[in-house]
Amino acid sequence: MTFEQVKEGNANKKIYKVTDDAFKCFGKVYDYDTKELIEYATKNIEVPKIGDFYQASDAGLESIAVVQTISEDLFGGLIVQAGPCTGHNQALTGFEYHQGSEVVIAVTDCVLILGKRENMEGNTYQGEKAELFYVKKGQVVELYGTTLHYTPCKVDDFFMTVVLLLKGTNEALDKPIGICRKKNKYFIAHSSQTEKIKVGNYPGLLGELIFIQ
Repeated sequence: MTFEQVKEGNANKKIYKVTDDAFKCFGKVYDYDTKELIEYATKNIEVPKIGDFYQASDAGLESIAVVQTISEDLFGGLIVQAGPCTGHNQALTGFEYHQGSEVVIAVTDCVLILGKRENMEGNTYQGEKAELFYVKKGQVVELYGTTLHYTPCKVDDFFMTVVLLLKGTNEALDKPIGICRKKNKYFIAHSSQTEKIKVGNYPGLLGELIFIQ
């Protein structure tokens, strides 16, 4: 769906574009040629029939020239991993943040639901403070380390993105450290997500579940 169609289908929500001024406190949009990456991902990344799929590191994606260029330009020589995030998500079921930026490359149009870490109270966040942003296919978006985010929401049959993070992010920890559930992954679950909470995630995202039609 186009931006206008998504806005019409979610008339009770304020939805911005990532190119709007409202996004500037959450991150930055970059102009890179992502055609080769989109072609590779479309041919090689399988979309699950149900649910979502994330892989921290994919050697094929990491070998693509634009991924290497973005890694050099935006991560200052640090070792970076790149992997796919794809599926059928339509809701904000949790919020996470990392030490360091995350770069999201949109293989399809999608919606990002974002918050500011400064608005957390302890390990809780009131969901009504979150803001919604439409991302167009091909756009490269940096999310600052102070930006709360989670799985993108689809606007068509599925969503697909490529995610760049510092190497080691999301690897297993020997034991959780507060809300740090995996290496460099600080996560709170929405209070409705009983399965996430049952396995130890903190129910810190409060308020109504935000759902994208």
